[in-house]
Amino acid sequence: MKVIGVKHIDLDGYFTDSLTFYFKSYSDYKKNDTVLCETICGLALGKVVEESAEYPATRYIVSKVDLSEYRDGLERERKALEIKKKMKERKKTIEENDVYEFYATKDEEMANLLKEYKELKCF
Repeated sequence: MKVIGVKHIDLDGYFTDSLTFYFKSYSDYKKNDTVLCETICGLALGKVVEESAEYPATRYIVSKVDLSEYRDGLERERKALEIKKKMKERKKTIEENDVYEFYATKDEEMANLLKEYKELKCF
């Protein structure tokens, strides 16, 4: 059995505390591994900061955790929101242009204004 030094982290990988906590483990963990730890408040994420330590420990590391799928999902959501924002902006421009075109078919002055506007390459 080993004693492993761990600092607690949030889901983004940022340390939530400056304290190092020590946990028992029968497995080998490397520095910077993300692990799930048994604490007095339940389970908590942590990052290994010491591979072996000479401190007393009463709780265990439950397992190593792979957050890559979670982080990939967040990145996909961020990209989807960015694309949707661009699509909304483009839709607004297209709808606005369609409105000008429609009114130009109904009104000669609007048609002349639109023609002049297009000649200025703003459309």
